[in-house]
Amino acid sequence: MLSKKERLNTKAFNRSFSVGARIHTQSFQCIYTRTADRKIAVVVPKKVVRHAVHRNKIRRRVYNGVRDVCRMYSCTGTFIFLAKPRIIERTYQEICTEIQTICKKVSAQ
Repeated sequence: MLSKKERLNTKAFNRSFSVGARIHTQSFQCIYTRTADRKIAVVVPKKVVRHAVHRNKIRRRVYNGVRDVCRMYSCTGTFIFLAKPRIIERTYQEICTEIQTICKKVSAQ
């Protein structure tokens, strides 16, 4: 898990969700807003995964992948990762690869 300082609060979430740029991959929709520090939120809807145990497992995998990848690429900004149904089939390595793709797109902007 990420520290409390790196997670997104409700007010910032709502602001970023409405005005952020959207990047799509097979397993995610990432909403990105350029800021000076790094804030991250992961959303796994009930529509995607029915059981809370599996939603939490996916959320933990994504948080850990984001932590590792973003520190490697030193990405800054506000990131909201919305899970798509395909995330159920993905392994941790595949999730990290998709997060790397998102970080590369963001750093190219």
